[in-house]
Amino acid sequence: MKLSNSGLIEWQKTLGGTVDDYGQSIQQTSENGYIFGGYSKSTNGDVTGNHGNDDYWIVKLSTIGIIEWQKTLGGASTDQCRSIQQTNDDGYILSGLSYSSNGDVTLNQGQSDYWIVKLSPSALNTIIFENNILKIYPNPAHNLLNFESNESILKVKVTDLNGRLLIYKNGLEINELDISILTKGIYIIQINTFKSEIIKKFIKE
Repeated sequence: MKLSNSGLIEWQKTLGGTVDDYGQSIQQTSENGYIFGGYSKSTNGDVTGNHGNDDYWIVKLSTIGIIEWQKTLGGASTDQCRSIQQTNDDGYILSGLSYSSNGDVTLNQGQSDYWIVKLSPSALNTIIFENNILKIYPNPAHNLLNFESNESILKVKVTDLNGRLLIYKNGLEINELDISILTKGIYIIQINTFKSEIIKKFIKE
C-alpha cells in the first residue's frame, strides 16, 4: 500500500497465488520503483517457478505498483527471505533462512541455515514462465524480444495497459519480435502455443 505524506492511500495492490504468500521487506529502488522480498508456497497467480514448500519470492514493482518481474529462489524444503536491499550495481542482496539442500541452495549445515543470495542485474533480464514453457529476453528490451520455448509459438500480441492492440504476429515458428515501434513503457504480451496461452508484462526501454 502506497500512502501520501498525509496518510492517504495513493494505490494498493494484492500479490500472490492461492496458497500462503508473505511480504517481509520492501525498499524503493534507484529508479523510484519498489523491490520486495518475502516467501511463498503458491504456484499460480502472480507466482511462477516454485521449487517446493516456501520459496524466497522477489517482486519488482513499478512506481504505481505494476509487477515488472518476479523471481522464486530455493529448494524442496522451507526457504524464507526476510530482508532485501538494492546494491550499487543495481542488483540485489537477499538474506533469510533455508532448510533446503537442493535447487538453488548448494549446501545445508543442518536444520535452518542463514541463506544469503546476491542477484546481479543480468540475472533479472529474463522472464521465465511456469514449467519452463517459455523464456523471453531481454527484459527490459530496446528493439527486439527473443523467445525460447519448448512448444512452437503460433501467435504473439502486444497491448498497452489499457488493452489496445499494438503488435500482432502469427506464424508456425516465432522466435523473436520487433518492438521498435513502441515508446518507452510497460506492455502486456500474449503468447499462444499449441497447448498454452501465456500473458505477462515486459518493459520497453
